[in-house]
Amino acid sequence: MEIINQQLQGPNTRSFFEGPYFTTQHKGAQNPAYMTDPDVEEFENWNQAAHGMIRKIAVAPEREGSIEFIRALTNRGITVALGHSNATLAQATAAVEAGATVFVHTFNGMSPFNHRE
Repeated sequence: MEIINQQLQGPNTRSFFEGPYFTTQHKGAQNPAYMTDPDVEEFENWNQAAHGMIRKIAVAPEREGSIEFIRALTNRGITVALGHSNATLAQATAAVEAGATVFVHTFNGMSPFNHRE
C-alpha cells in the first residue's frame, strides 16, 4: 500500500463496497446466494484484505443487525449508503439516524414510496 500511495499524484484511491448486505427483492445484478446480514467482523476482514481501502459500503437497512452495523462503521469513518432495499420508511429513518448518509439506486433498487406509509 505504501508503494501505491507513493505513486499516486493526488488523493488516495478508495473503494465502494456494494453488497452482499442487500435484500433479494431488489438484488440487481447481485447473486442472492451470497446475500447475508451485516457483520462488522466480516467487513473488517474484507477491509483488511483491501488494505483499508474500503471507505463506503451499501446496505439494506431492513437486514438483521443493520442499525448496529451502520453505527459501528460510521464510528470508524466509513460512509454507509442505503440501497438494494425493501425497507420501510421507519427502517430507513432508523438507518439515517444511525449514521447512513448516502442513498444508491434511488427509485430503482428499492421499494416504491407509498402515500399511506
